[in-house]
Amino acid sequence: MFNADLDWEEAFIYRPGLPVELKTRPGTYDTIARYEATMVPPIWLEQDPRPRYPHELRVVCPLPQTIPAQVVETRL
Repeated sequence: MFNADLDWEEAFIYRPGLPVELKTRPGTYDTIARYEATMVPPIWLEQDPRPRYPHELRVVCPLPQTIPAQVVETRL
């Protein structure tokens, strides 16, 4: 069954694999395991057995991959 009231923007923002910080415990980080739109609250974390509401979390931007110290130059 298709739910027209589904908040697609929220489902995209809180997609699996993204790191988040718990707002009530600054410095405590976890990763989103899954988002279940039909559940209340809808967000499950990998290291937390309790589902969470979006207002309880802050999405943390993943750190960019480090650039290797040595760059190999190739000549044609």
